Amino acid sequence: MPAVIARHSSRARLRPWLIVALVALAILGAVAWTAMTIGNPIPPRTVIMATGPEGSVSEQFGDRYRQILQRAGIDLRPMRSAGGVENLARLRDPHSGVSVAFLEGGLTNRDESPDLVSLGAVSLEPLWIFFRGPSEEGTAAQKVAGKRISIEPEGSATRVLARRFLALNGLDERSVELLGLTAEESAEALIRGEIDGVMMLTSWQSPAVQKLLVADGIVLESYRRADAYVALFPTLNKVVLPTGVADLRKNIPPPDVQMLAIEASLVVRKELHPALQYLLLEAASEVHGGPEVFHRAGRFPAPEAFDLPLSHHAQEFYKSGLPFVYRYLPLWLAGMAERL
Repeated sequence: MPAVIARHSSRARLRPWLIVALVALAILGAVAWTAMTIGNPIPPRTVIMATGPEGSVSEQFGDRYRQILQRAGIDLRPMRSAGGVENLARLRDPHSGVSVAFLEGGLTNRDESPDLVSLGAVSLEPLWIFFRGPSEEGTAAQKVAGKRISIEPEGSATRVLARRFLALNGLDERSVELLGLTAEESAEALIRGEIDGVMMLTSWQSPAVQKLLVADGIVLESYRRADAYVALFPTLNKVVLPTGVADLRKNIPPPDVQMLAIEASLVVRKELHPALQYLLLEAASEVHGGPEVFHRAGRFPAPEAFDLPLSHHAQEFYKSGLPFVYRYLPLWLAGMAERL
């Protein structure tokens, strides 16, 4: 009898713990079910990226991203565009299929684009202004008046910045003949003497820039009031093209050239899977992490977001690198583990 009573007492003591254990298992099961079924648990295998015009540096960057993401089994499909304005329109449109793009600063803000976040700045794009003939006296704005100037096609960030530049200097657009040639078309037309000048927002690596820097009879304009522009518009950066950097033998350019540049960022839709955001950040480190004429190695990618908020996952990446689960688990399993 005492043995029966002892067994009964033992079962009575175990019952509350059993109930607790069952409840805990039910909660864990519910959490696991939620993580694996609600929202976006497994990263998509295909991603569309808006880049830039054919032959542009942005298009070249997009192809490098494609190759890097291919290692993780992700099919990144670069899509050509006229430039930053068109990229922004595609990102804003949830039906376009585009979930990542390059975007220059000053084109939007968090109120206008609440569904977009930045993964950080990835490059510097100077606003190059080339003219034909010997250097003239006066500011760049004064030299533009009455001329035939190419400012790239509609949809490019160059066009937006060029028009702001004219307005800032009190120039009516009707006093200038503005053309919409691509960077390559502009360079060829300027060399042939068909136009008087060209404005283009692109990196040092641009083939059109490299061609114009060493072309006979073509002059690169220096921004004498660069500090004033930067003071008025903090999204602008002052950079210097050093003497002789384009051609040391011929000493091109002959003096240092003061220039204005804008940072371009890697921008994604908010709902893009965390795993893909981390993959893009790692790719950005590989693509943009090296040195260039206007910055040293390690300058990009950078946690700078003037127009759009920095993604939560980007903040974590810049703070402590790739999360533990993404270093050691397959992509789909790492995404699951992070959600759990």
